[in-house]
Parts: sequence; C-alpha cells; structure tokens
Amino acid sequence: HLNLVLEEVVSNIIRHGYGGREDGEVSLAIRFAPEAIAVTVEDQGMPFNPLGLPDPDLTAPLEEREVGGLGVYLVRKLTDELDYRSEGGRNILRMLMRIAPGRLEPGADSADA
Repeated sequence: HLNLVLEEVVSNIIRHGYGGREDGEVSLAIRFAPEAIAVTVEDQGMPFNPLGLPDPDLTAPLEEREVGGLGVYLVRKLTDELDYRSEGGRNILRMLMRIAPGRLEPGADSADA
C-alpha cells in the first residue's frame, strides 16, 4: 500500500504540481515505528490540497464518470491519517499508515502487505 500511495502522490506532483517544469524537487521523509509508518512529502509546485477534493462517484457508469481523481481517492482510503498544509511556498503532505502487529516481522506474508 505504501508503494501505491507514494507512486500516486509523487506522480501527481510531477504531472500537475510542476506542470512539465524540469526543475521541480520532491522530498520524502519516511519514519518507521513498530506501530506505523509516517511519510512526509514536500514540493514547491502549485498549491494543491488533496483533502478538498470530493470522493469520485464509483457507482456511476464508467462513461459518465469524471476523468481523474481516483489516485487521490486511493491515497485517502489507504492511509489512516492525512494532513496537508501550504507553508513558505511549499506543499507539505503528511501521511500515516498504521501497521498491524507482526506485519513487518521476518517471515510475514508479503502478499498481505
């Protein structure tokens, strides 16, 4: 789940936040604890608060659905806490994913991770 979340967040920053600019930076800070993984992603792209988007209508027929928005929806569903702020020209997104006991122990079934 962490890989999918990071792929969605970083690809959205590159595609939408920097809009094709080649000089954009994205910084990641990942902290592991026995009970959770905390990730902070920072960039200087266009301000964007993913918490402000409505959930997509997953019940509508495919041809009637809006294009986009599923990545942000997945990020919100796969994280336990999500916090956004814009500070000093930077977007700062903090995500927390709780870990089930024994999930990262050697020999744990990686298919469940």
